[in-house]
Amino acid sequence: KLSNSDGKTDNIPNGVFYEFKKFYYEIGHGSYPAAMAAMMTLAPPSQYLFGTDWPAEPMESTVNELPGLKLSPQVLQALYRGNAEKLWPRFKSS
Repeated sequence: KLSNSDGKTDNIPNGVFYEFKKFYYEIGHGSYPAAMAAMMTLAPPSQYLFGTDWPAEPMESTVNELPGLKLSPQVLQALYRGNAEKLWPRFKSS
């Protein structure tokens, strides 16, 4: 049960939104401006992962939206592979 409107409890002393920032967010078929704006408001770039819903959805529905977002090269690098390499270092390629 929440103790107040900011989502803080004895078990979640910093609130739920603080905890949400620790989750990873994969952008498969969610790279549209509104969805990305919501994710970017919720979590830092260190939590973004590239993905697609292929074969259920064409890969292009994710990939083609990214240039229009005008993300920095650093955010794109983290999204495309940097964050995944931190999560699964044994799969990192040289």
